[in-house]
Amino acid sequence: MTREGLSNFLIVEQQESPSESELDELMQEFGETIEGKKFITRRTFYYLMESPKWSELFDYDQRQVCQDMTRPMTDYYIASSHNSYLSGNQLSSDSSYEMYRKILLTGCRCVEIDLWDDIGEGGPGTVRPVIYHGYTLTKKIELQGVLETINSVAFEVSDYPLIISIENRCKQLENHRRIADLMHAVFKDRLYLEPIPADCHQFPSPGQMRGKIFIKCSKNQSINKHFLSETDFDTRLPLGIMDIYFMSNDSRRNHLEQIQHQKYSKRERHEPIVIIKNDVEEDDESYLDRHLPIIRIRPPTRRIISNYDDFNVHYHEYDECDIKFHHMISRDERKSLELDVDEYREFTKNHMVRVYPSGWRQNSSNYWPLDHWNCGAQMVALNYQRSTLPMFVNNALFALNGQCGYVLKPNHLRHDYVDEESIERPLIRLSVKILCGKFWNTFDNRFSCQKVHLKIIIRIYCGHRKFRQATETNHNGFNPVWNETFEFPIDQPELTFVHFTLTNRDNFFAHYLISFKAMRKGYRFVPLYDKHYRLIRFTKLFLHIDY
Repeated sequence: MTREGLSNFLIVEQQESPSESELDELMQEFGETIEGKKFITRRTFYYLMESPKWSELFDYDQRQVCQDMTRPMTDYYIASSHNSYLSGNQLSSDSSYEMYRKILLTGCRCVEIDLWDDIGEGGPGTVRPVIYHGYTLTKKIELQGVLETINSVAFEVSDYPLIISIENRCKQLENHRRIADLMHAVFKDRLYLEPIPADCHQFPSPGQMRGKIFIKCSKNQSINKHFLSETDFDTRLPLGIMDIYFMSNDSRRNHLEQIQHQKYSKRERHEPIVIIKNDVEEDDESYLDRHLPIIRIRPPTRRIISNYDDFNVHYHEYDECDIKFHHMISRDERKSLELDVDEYREFTKNHMVRVYPSGWRQNSSNYWPLDHWNCGAQMVALNYQRSTLPMFVNNALFALNGQCGYVLKPNHLRHDYVDEESIERPLIRLSVKILCGKFWNTFDNRFSCQKVHLKIIIRIYCGHRKFRQATETNHNGFNPVWNETFEFPIDQPELTFVHFTLTNRDNFFAHYLISFKAMRKGYRFVPLYDKHYRLIRFTKLFLHIDY
């Protein structure tokens, strides 16, 4: 193959756009000299078709930040972790500093810290804040160690803003001061605490906030005062404190009674009161409905969500709604799906929503994140320690855009989308031709590869819809051949994922999951991974993609 033939193959078959310099580099690397001229031979073409940049299914351009990063943060999906400190189940596993490092090195941009009171180093009579899953046998770890671990790798993979979600169960004011002092001391100028400008009505963009750390916490008057001066606190809230605008289900009567007897200033009554949820205890909504003080906020002229009780926000209807752009809804997976989908989507266009696993998932299993992304929820928090299908889908989404932890939502879920019913999105027909495999030697001995029953299952997760097709053959395991084509309808390309599962005699041995937005057309090879998503070296699937 000449240089011109190589250029024609890359442009026509692979639908790439190689530059002249790239063609020269390819001929230099893969070309062989025959009679004084450079040619791509059959042997070197084989090597070219295994080069990741030119032949891997995953779009090489997606290895770098390639999306518009100047839009409000509410227009992005944000990689989020739930109970980030746990290395295993929710009841008895170890809490670990190392988990924060591992999670952040995947590109995750929101980690969680659960803070509780504990006996200090001075023994009884002294207190300190510790991190663990309350009312369980999980190990306790020091807040300072966690903050230092976060700070050391916070922007190693991605320099876009990091959100630390604090669940503060500490009742001692001394610990509130300690938490704020430690964050100031460890994060220094990375901690973003600027006051909100009066004319600001939406979140800043990830590009504006590079290298900054946001603290997302409940509306706790005590701890917030330690982040800010009295003047700043009395006049406006900091953009760095993203308030959770919800009332969660907490059955601790003494805490409720304590809040009921507090006296709030006029300004404080305009702000939401948050009862922090203990997701280990049983929900007790009826008690909250009867005993929680009504929050008087400025009257709404219109209702963004027709039923605010769905979000556990209790209020009187007046003239204007005081749900500010930096207020956040935080709900568990089940209650989020009880909401009206259209109203849920409308709300997430301008406000942050965080979804987290239900408390009954004691084994740290995960829910299906696609249901919540489809509604526009920005922070769909998962248990990163579990290598299961929901995490594989999460990894596939956030492998996009340079693995920076921020991925643009589809157009119809963004803040400036204008619904035009006359414009219909064309249906995409995805064609997948399974050609052959390579080195599928995953068996007990080399001779067993000569008599295998191989099956490839292709699953398409497209919004709320799923498709499945399969092909199988009796073949050898060194170079099995199929040459079968499958077609799938795609109507939500931004939220479509393709999952290849490979079995031998119905025993799983490899798979690969990819976002449709990362798939390249043409002849491509697919690297294969085991059930823990560890790469199986030398084993590949070869196919042709068109759409």
